[in-house]
Amino acid sequence: MTAEAQINDTRFDSLFELIYVRNRKMFERLAYFQIGNEEEAKDLVSKCFLSLWEHQADIREDQALAYMFTIVRNACMDYRRSDTRHKKIFENIQSKERGAMEYYSRAIESCDPKRIFADEIMSILSDTLKKLPENQRNVFIKNRVEGLSYKETAEALGLTYKQVDKSMQTTIRKLKLALGEYLPFFLLFLNQLNQ
Repeated sequence: MTAEAQINDTRFDSLFELIYVRNRKMFERLAYFQIGNEEEAKDLVSKCFLSLWEHQADIREDQALAYMFTIVRNACMDYRRSDTRHKKIFENIQSKERGAMEYYSRAIESCDPKRIFADEIMSILSDTLKKLPENQRNVFIKNRVEGLSYKETAEALGLTYKQVDKSMQTTIRKLKLALGEYLPFFLLFLNQLNQ
């Protein structure tokens, strides 16, 4: 194994662990919501993490979380289609509920994993930024949204580098608390903005 391959394996190991630790419960809740069985949902998510691990060579690091969401979503849809118990339950639902279920299924199948939580994340981000002092908000926008470096942000706002650094640390700490389990999706979203 080459040194580069070992470094890539180590990076993916760390990324896999991060995704697993921070998002496993969220994926289990998503699967449970789709299939209605807690143990089956846990098994399904475990199989999806195994698939993520097995296909690591084919997945870019910045796409791993979206890939995981996609395979969990697809596994849930496959489970619902193949399980006869769920088909019988589905047939007994009243027509109004059946229409709502079909609409929900179509919405899930057509969603873009990169944008699935964007509205909620943006709402949390907006609310959190509104609560910040104006200087902190401006520092965050210049650095993270407009892509300016700390030095460029300091120059643009007439601040010192240290003030920008302290402001960003405070803002990021507040965002981490506000975003909770949406933080990995927010980081992906920010990464896409800066590309």
